Amino acid sequence: MKKAIIIGASGLVGSLLTKKLLNDSYYETVTVLVRSSLNIHHPKLIELKVNFDELFKEKIEADDVYCCLGSTIKKAGSKERFRLIDYTYSLNVAKIAKKYNCNQFIIVTAMGANSNSLAFYSKVKGDLENALKALNFNSLLIIRPSLLLGDRKNETRTLEKVASLFMQSFSLLLPKKVRAIKADKVATAMMDLAKRNYFGFHIFESDVLQSY
Repeated sequence: MKKAIIIGASGLVGSLLTKKLLNDSYYETVTVLVRSSLNIHHPKLIELKVNFDELFKEKIEADDVYCCLGSTIKKAGSKERFRLIDYTYSLNVAKIAKKYNCNQFIIVTAMGANSNSLAFYSKVKGDLENALKALNFNSLLIIRPSLLLGDRKNETRTLEKVASLFMQSFSLLLPKKVRAIKADKVATAMMDLAKRNYFGFHIFESDVLQSY
């Protein structure tokens, strides 16, 4: 049986994904790298508290690594801090996973990720995708959801709420690729796609994720 690791398990998508992997027989163990405990008790769960600034001290051994790390510039406090979390931390995790021969890396980026984008957020996500591709994993799955819908515990994103209300109101008039998407669908898609044993580099846009 396989082993999985999740980074970003306390976030919107990551928390849903963690529960799905724990309740699925596909993985023997599910390890989460966290700053503070998730307060989840499950026989398959292994919880490792880490300092992401000193992550290279950790040993990441698993068949599949799921990365759901993500923030906003407002929450991070600055563009520099945002890039540290969304780019540097995620890339460091991938480098360690590659070092220990992880077979598959699955990561959530964002719709519109592009290293040539004039939008800082999209550029950072695009830079990350390019850096991950250069690591040459046997399997690298890029998940690009549109605006995420779901309950963000202990976090309020006012502009995101306004945008989600607008997008839900006019959902049928929008292309599937840009419609707001439930975080639960993204988590389900990540787990399903990981099981398909893809080889090489693959990008899954939000219209594909909507089918879940």
